[in-house]
This record gives sequence, C-alpha cells and structure tokens, in this order.
Amino acid sequence: MVDDQREQAVSLTRVMFRLPSYKRTLVYLFISCFAAGILMRLALNGVSLSGALVFGGAEGVLLLAFPAVTAAVLATGAASRKNFKMRFKYFMFIAFACALLTAVVYIAGLFANAKAGLGFVYEIVLIANALTVLGWFIGTFLVLNIRLAKALPISFSQAFLNVAFIYLWTRFGMIESSIAVGSPVLAAIKIVFASLILLFALWAVFFIINAPSKRNFGVSTVHVAAMFFAQWIGGSKEFESVMAELGSPAETLVGGVVFESKKGVKSVFAVPCVHYGPVGNLGGSEFPALISKELDDRLGCTTLVFHSTVTHDFNPVHSFSHREFSKLFEQEALRKQAGGKTLSFDLKHEGASSVFSLGFGDKAFLALTRAPKSTEDIDLALGMALRNRALASGWKDATIVDEHNSLTTGRVFGTGSREYFDFENAVSKVFPSKGSAFGMGVAKSATSFSLREGIGAAGVRCAVFKNASKTACLVLVDGNNMLPDFRDELLRSLKKFGFGYAEVFTTDSHSVNNISGVHNPVGLNCDRRKLIQEIEACVRSAIGDVEPCSARVFSRRIAVHVLGANRQSQLTSTINSVVAVLKIIAPAVFIASMLLALAVLVFLR
Repeated sequence: MVDDQREQAVSLTRVMFRLPSYKRTLVYLFISCFAAGILMRLALNGVSLSGALVFGGAEGVLLLAFPAVTAAVLATGAASRKNFKMRFKYFMFIAFACALLTAVVYIAGLFANAKAGLGFVYEIVLIANALTVLGWFIGTFLVLNIRLAKALPISFSQAFLNVAFIYLWTRFGMIESSIAVGSPVLAAIKIVFASLILLFALWAVFFIINAPSKRNFGVSTVHVAAMFFAQWIGGSKEFESVMAELGSPAETLVGGVVFESKKGVKSVFAVPCVHYGPVGNLGGSEFPALISKELDDRLGCTTLVFHSTVTHDFNPVHSFSHREFSKLFEQEALRKQAGGKTLSFDLKHEGASSVFSLGFGDKAFLALTRAPKSTEDIDLALGMALRNRALASGWKDATIVDEHNSLTTGRVFGTGSREYFDFENAVSKVFPSKGSAFGMGVAKSATSFSLREGIGAAGVRCAVFKNASKTACLVLVDGNNMLPDFRDELLRSLKKFGFGYAEVFTTDSHSVNNISGVHNPVGLNCDRRKLIQEIEACVRSAIGDVEPCSARVFSRRIAVHVLGANRQSQLTSTINSVVAVLKIIAPAVFIASMLLALAVLVFLR
C-alpha cells in the first residue's frame, strides 16, 4: 500500500517555494516594471514604439517600482526592527508580486479602453490598487502571521503610494501620463471602499474554509495556515499549540544500548519510540539532534539516535519534550550496573527483508531493512509484535530499529502483509549465541551540509564493532530516508575498509523537510561525492577509536503527548479538501466582489 500520510504531507508543501534574495527581487521588479510601462504606453492611441521605449519604461519604473520598494521598506520597519534583511526579503517579494498584479490590471484596462472605449480607466486604476491591498493583506496576515492591527495599515501602503506617485507624475512630469487619478485624497478614499468589499469577500472565503476544521478539530484553518507559514518562514513554534490541542497522552517504549570503556560512558544508542516529525523544528522533528547534543554534552560521549518502529501517529506535540527522553537515557547511562562483555553478530534474510543483530549476551539490538526496496515507517504495533517474537526466541530484552534507508515508491506494510511475515520469519531465526570480547569505536561529524541538502543538525555518526572473528560498521545520517542508488554508492565506498558487515541508517528527521513538493531524502540535493568523503573520514576516526567495551541493553516505558492515531492523516485530508473547494469557490467569490467594487466605483464617479 502507498504511504498516504507521506504523500499528503508532501502535497501540502508543493505550494511552498524558496524566495529569491531581495537583491534579485529588486532586479526582477525593475525589469518587469520597465516592460509594463512600455506596454502601458503602447496601449494609448497614436504612440509609437520608439516613444513607448523612451518614455514608457521610465514611467513604469516610476509609477510601479518606486512605490513597491518604498512600501517594502516601510512595511519592514513597521513590522519589526529585528532581522531587517530577512524581513525585507519577504516584504520585497510581496511588493513585487503586487506590482506585477497592478501592472497586469493597468495594461488590461488600458487596452480594453483603447479597443472598446469603455471609459473605465480611472476605475480600473482604483480596482488594481484595491487588489494590491488584498495581496498585501494575504501576504502579511496569512503568510507572515502579522497581527491584524499591523497587517491592515501595512496593506494599504503600496496602494496609497501608487496613487501618490501617479498624482505627482501627472502634475510635474514632462510628458502626459498614461493613467491619472485626479484628486489623490478622493482616490485613496475610493480605494478604501473597494478594498473593504474585497476584504469582505476574503472574510467570506475564510468563513467557508474554517467550517470543516472547526467542526472536525475545533480549530481555525486560517489560524492553522498562518502558524504553519510562520514556522516554514521564520521557525516559529506557535503551531505546536494547535498540535497540543489535537494531540493525546500516550505511553511508549524507550530502548537503547549503553557502551562503556575503562574511561566511562563511551556511547549511547538511543531508540525512543516516537516519530521525528512533523516538519521543520516542530514537535519531534529535531529530536535526533537535540537528544544527541544533550547526551554528548552531559556524558561526554557520542550518541546515536536511531529511528524506531513508529509512524506519524507518534509525532510528539512539543519540541521541548525531548528533555524527558534525554533525562531517561542519561539516567540509564549512569546506572551502576554490569554490562555484557561479549558481542555476537548475525544477519538473517527472508525474501527482501533483512535483520541484523548485535547480541550482547542474552540481549539484542536488531535493525530492520528491505533495502534496496522501500524501507519506510513501521507501525508501533507491528514493531512491538516483532520485539515479542524476538523475546520468544530466547532474548531477555531486545531493541528494534527501523533502518529507514531506502526511499522508492513510499510503500509501507501493514498487518497481514507479506513484508511483515518476512520480517517475523527473519527475526525468529536470530537466537542468542556465545560471542567474544569486543571493541567499539565511535565518531561524529557535523558535516558541512544544510537542512535543504537533506542533512540534519546531528550530521553523520559512525560506530565500528570488532570481536574475535568479525567486524561491523553502522553509519547513521541525520536525514529523512535515502535514495537507494546513493546507499549502494556509499556501501561500495565502505568496502575498502574490509568490514564483514556495513550498513547506513537514517534518523528519519523531518527537520530537513523544508523544500516544496519533495521528500528531501539523503542523496537528492547534496553533493554526493563530498558527503561520501565526509562519511569515510568519520569511519576512519571510528576505526581509530576502537577500544575494549561492555554493553548494556535496556528498555523502559515513558509517558508522552503525541499527535495521535490518524490525526495527521485527518488534518492533511481536511486541508486538501479545503484546497479543492477553494479552487472552485475562491475565483467565483473574488470575481463577483471585483464586479461589485467596480460597479460601486462607477456609481460614485
């Protein structure tokens, strides 16, 4: 079956895109306004192409570009003095988009007047600027999540500046303007009237789209969208308040392995049974990096936070709840309790499914994968069933890890599937066996890659094991799954080290899911050769760090507040249905409101 949650979550991000820098936006603005001025001049009867090129371009820059830049500067100063450059980039883009919208309406109105002699040029200018108000309001209130008291006056800035520049050009310009407004004060008043009609239409649309979410979840779709955009753009965590309202308390399993050398705690394999989502810095998305950093700092060790057998239903609703997990792992690491001094390796296959085990006496660390076939999330109930199957095979404790290392079609398996029984059969073949004394080496690399390149803040971490007869290497990348061909390329590069077993895992951190319309797996948006070189350097460091160790496998239960069963699916389904309705209703509502505004303006002429 296809992972509907993943597809729905990715589909929501397709409307998102990366804004250009404000410098590039300025270039686009002046070029497009210059071209728009030429077209505006050409729409007038009797204007030559040379005249339009000479005068029209300058007029477009003066009447469209200058007001846009001024409005962006004023809006940035009015909204916040912090992060001026970052804020200016967003406001500059809004101003650019509104300038294009204004230009399109101006040009259409001028050409319509020239061809049909409608005589509505003045009203068209007012409607264009009312649409500019609407565009600014959507951008500031809905997307940038600026409170209404600030968003509303900011929204009128570019429209009023457009009118002011048109008036100044008609009064003091060297040539006759292609458009005019007469009294700027009267024009501003009429723009306010037209804008109120359009804003009322926007409110009506908001009312329609809020109804389903209010009924299903008790929250406002508009409010949710505003907070989601705020997180996407500025890293705001206000969206967690919505997740908390939708979430529910639960208990989950926490497992792991503590490795000790003569010097003390050497490493912790941390496996909290929560999903590292939903996106960005919300909920559990950054847990691998946050838990790793806290344990590394407190214990002076190298922590590897693996992905457990959980789905989106177990997304923590609060990012700060990672501290509870960190404390639990720290307590387990500091327990004065003897650990197993022997290690056995095993690898079993059943169909496309593989189970790798690290056996420390009668306790095991088991890793599951179907790579190069789809290796996605595994439901907690199925993971618990596999753990119980391992316990039935003679293990006194077992920690189960989903390697989450092969993104193909997004296929996942459920109860009664062939994939599940393949894993169950493979797990049932892994038994406790007599091992031998072992050594372990660990290393970590922050890497030079960014979230957009698919690597989270925990970077790359490696663990190398060696007993009397075998060696193994586990590479953990803080990312959300991996392209199968990149995994193959990476494993081929590790063959030079001569390991008996080598595998790459990902944490499934959703902190990297900040690119529109894509899943952003490791290997898609990064320099592959460079990443492999950094992983090889990390592995070399781990090999050089090998020393005699003991290990203690543990498992505990912990209370956590999670999004809950099917909540993300319900939420994304509701939003997608709202978007489908908007495609039909919104155009009809806004066309009707524009015609009404035009009729009112003609009546007030």
